[in-house]
Amino acid sequence: MGLKKIVFLGFVIVGVGVWFFSKEDNQFSDYRHTSSFSFTPSSSGPKREIASQRPDTKERTPSQVKDRQQKKAVIDNQVAYEKDIEIRSLKKRYKEQNKVQASYREPDFLSESGSSYYLLEDSYAVEAVEGMAPIPGAQLKNGHYIVKGDRAPVDSVRVVQNSQTGELAIFTGIVKVKLTDSSYVDDILDNFDCELDKSYEHINTFFFKFDSYDQTLEANRQLSDAAYVLRTEVDVLEYSREAR
Repeated sequence: MGLKKIVFLGFVIVGVGVWFFSKEDNQFSDYRHTSSFSFTPSSSGPKREIASQRPDTKERTPSQVKDRQQKKAVIDNQVAYEKDIEIRSLKKRYKEQNKVQASYREPDFLSESGSSYYLLEDSYAVEAVEGMAPIPGAQLKNGHYIVKGDRAPVDSVRVVQNSQTGELAIFTGIVKVKLTDSSYVDDILDNFDCELDKSYEHINTFFFKFDSYDQTLEANRQLSDAAYVLRTEVDVLEYSREAR
């Protein structure tokens, strides 16, 4: 065989090989682009059902519909009733709190025992003398009739209330003063518009009587600051006829 034939035969073999491999690659490419993946579950496996989100459309009879409506109305009424009760309770509590705040006031003076008092503007007291007819609607306390009203007679006295207990007390207009020395009694009578009501010289204690409520409180304030005064107290009749 000549050299030319051998070379020619080699080219033929190479060309046939290239053509063959090119054909196989095209077939694989066509299969890859045209084929789609699909999954078909086995019929022998468990079946899964998707829960329906639609409301129950079961038909009901008119009586069943009416019964449901009545039950709903009862529940709505109960809720409304409980809400109304809660609102009323809150309103009542708010009123009571406001009432307490509105009724509170600063006391006018303190007693030696620590009790505090303030004046009742709409009340007065009249001494219950022997043979005196009872006053209708008045409270008898410590030998006095406590009357509700603002038309007080000339011989009446003022009424105060204990801010801690609510008890009523007769305001006597007397300031009890304990002095360092009894010689200061004259100084008090000269400097204050008052009169000596009682005297206990052995203990240097004296009771001074003033005409008005304001005068009594002001004298008590001034005397309590005096250097010759050991102690002062505004006198009231609260628990007995004896002056406290």
